[in-house]
Amino acid sequence: MARTKYQDWIPYFDKLFEQIKIKNFLEFGLGEGTEYFLNKCDSVTSIEISTSPRHKKWYDKCKEKYIGYRNWKPIYIKGSDKIIKADQLANKHGNPISYNDHIPELKKVIQSITSQDMIFVDSGIHNRGDILNLLFEENRFDIITAHDTSRKKMRYYSIYGYNILKVPNDFAEFHFEGGTVGTTFWIKENKLGINNV
Repeated sequence: MARTKYQDWIPYFDKLFEQIKIKNFLEFGLGEGTEYFLNKCDSVTSIEISTSPRHKKWYDKCKEKYIGYRNWKPIYIKGSDKIIKADQLANKHGNPISYNDHIPELKKVIQSITSQDMIFVDSGIHNRGDILNLLFEENRFDIITAHDTSRKKMRYYSIYGYNILKVPNDFAEFHFEGGTVGTTFWIKENKLGINNV
């Protein structure tokens, strides 16, 4: 599989996958990297939260490309007007945004997630910080990862909401600036046998 500059996270996942077998993997935001996870994990669930026809077109393209994988479950969620507004506000002004009417909808999505060994947040919407905070609040997931977390590109850091994260004390953070836009892993202390990511 050919890699693009947007898959700069692959070397870090390679190291983690050498140390632990991830059976059930979930990604927010499907794309070119989905195939990598399909080839590494027993089961992959991809959630696309859409705020425009462009997202739906992208989802359909990916679905056509990966539909032959029996270990793949794609989920398309058409975001409500509240999600669309929150996405637009974050993209325009950065986080934090005072608007929070979208949180119950995102919370419902997070609560619907079944058991997962690992979650990767690389969604098309700009409310990744909200998604991550809701994942942390659930306290059911041991390994959570996000893309585009570079601290050198603070505008993007703010747009995606990484500056509003409330990471629980029982998670260790592993941040990598390498590549194009940065990758961060949060791993629960009870999983720290894999801390040489």
